[in-house]
Amino acid sequence: MEGHDLVIIDAGHTDTAVSTCLYVPSAGLLVGGDVVYNGIHVYLGETDLRTRRDWIETLDRIESLSPTAVVAGHKKPDNQDAPGIIAETRQYLRDFDELNRSTSTAHELYEAMLARHPDRANPGSLWEASNAVKKQP
Repeated sequence: MEGHDLVIIDAGHTDTAVSTCLYVPSAGLLVGGDVVYNGIHVYLGETDLRTRRDWIETLDRIESLSPTAVVAGHKKPDNQDAPGIIAETRQYLRDFDELNRSTSTAHELYEAMLARHPDRANPGSLWEASNAVKKQP
């Protein structure tokens, strides 16, 4: 984007190690990459409680930039690139942690998350995450 400043944001570990975002202040554009999801079950198979909390802090940080458009790396094609997807991703992470604490099995966690987020695509990602987290100490 010739003539525009581009800010690379080190997001740390989000859905996998070493994630970044790109922010274009003059356009109010945030290219969220793997940090922000839009209508897709968030890939959490490589996360733990600490990395999910760090991810939430990253979402808070990028939201504080007040972008007017946010392009997610994983999205339903017809969904808008609205800034509200930052809050939706954060809530998904919080819901996952809350329901992980209140369920005993991967299947219970999976079903509880599907009930909270029934319109998200790619439930296979949620199934993998549910199994992975229930195996963690």
